[in-house]
Amino acid sequence: MSVPGNHHSQRLLAQALPKSVAPGWMTWVFVGAACLAVICTGVVLLGPMDERVIAPGVVRPADYALVFPAAEGTVAEVTAQTGQRVQTGQLLARLDCRELERERDTVTQSVARAEAELATAVAAAIQAIPTDMSLQAAEAPRLRAMTEERRKLLERMEASGDGRGLSLVELVRERLAFQALERELERSERIEGLLAGTWAQASRDAAAARVRASEAALAGLRVRLTHIQSDIALREVRAPADGMLVNRAVRFPGEKVVLGQALFKIARGPGAQLRLYAGEDRVDRIRPGMMVLFRPKSDPDRLRAPRTGRVEEVALDRTLQAEQGDGPPAGTYAIDVTVDEQVGDLPLGASVEAEIVLGRRSFIRLLMTKPSK
Repeated sequence: MSVPGNHHSQRLLAQALPKSVAPGWMTWVFVGAACLAVICTGVVLLGPMDERVIAPGVVRPADYALVFPAAEGTVAEVTAQTGQRVQTGQLLARLDCRELERERDTVTQSVARAEAELATAVAAAIQAIPTDMSLQAAEAPRLRAMTEERRKLLERMEASGDGRGLSLVELVRERLAFQALERELERSERIEGLLAGTWAQASRDAAAARVRASEAALAGLRVRLTHIQSDIALREVRAPADGMLVNRAVRFPGEKVVLGQALFKIARGPGAQLRLYAGEDRVDRIRPGMMVLFRPKSDPDRLRAPRTGRVEEVALDRTLQAEQGDGPPAGTYAIDVTVDEQVGDLPLGASVEAEIVLGRRSFIRLLMTKPSK
């Protein structure tokens, strides 16, 4: 049971106690913190910030060459693999050309026969006039001089008679030798006249015509063989430049290829660029020259600062036919980005998650606009 007097006395004692008063510096600290918070909030809300949009994409070669076939056909062999370094002129694939190879072998044999026929015709042209006839005709001047000397000798012998001691037998023998020499001279002169006439010229013309015919036949076969070899060469798909094979449209023998179909894609040079894809709701705000921040998804170092690039080209027309193997995803537009520093290795074909810096706007304006994803 409480006593009223005691309760009143305790209350008087509590009022008599001294009251606590906060130090002045603490008040100023709270006031300063509140002002700083207001200033920071204003700076954040009104200060400029980067407006960015996210655009996925892939790493592509900065320069590349597409390899097209020079003829239609069926793939017989594929000798190059994706990721392989190739050199100019290296065989990448071969189309089926068995029919052409059989025709080439047949024409090659015909060329060999035509060459043999030409050699025979040339030899026949050289011997269009028999050698013994030419030699006998060449003897005509010598035989003519000998016959004249023998005639003079015989005349002196016949004039001297038996006074010089010549017997009748010797005189008859000398006359018979003279007659034989005359007959030989007559044959030589006839052959000489024959070789100088139309017969010899006709023989030479006929032999020359056979040579020309053989040469024409051989030339035609050689031209045909050259065309066949050219057709076979057209069915060999070779690298037009040094580089790395990054894509191929043919993978196994038996595939059908047509003219205008790109079979291989070769990256030329060490550089790389980005191919980003943006949706229709943001592509109209992207312009060449804008900064791009990106990082390959395959990069394990997530603490490294992102790499930078610049927008080079924005493809605003989706009706244009896409490059081989580079068609954009449905509903997106292609954006080409040039990488600022070509240092390190950017793996070709790697996926990237890039941020395109559209500009600088205040945070409060960014909050009031529709966010871009």
